[in-house]
Amino acid sequence: MGEPRRPRHHPRPPDLVAEISADRAIDHGGIYRHPLRFQRLRLDIGIEDVLRLGEGPAAAAG
Repeated sequence: MGEPRRPRHHPRPPDLVAEISADRAIDHGGIYRHPLRFQRLRLDIGIEDVLRLGEGPAAAAG
């Protein structure tokens, strides 16, 4: 029968925003110590409305 076929990967730009809850505890390597939890999809905002990780005033206060 052979090996099972792996599905092809088709990367796409992000088009949905998800709200998560997270503990701010981050290890030295920049990895969250506790798992992130999915809360809901935010259909009321687009990806252009969301700051990327490391952007904005909270990142500067760091």
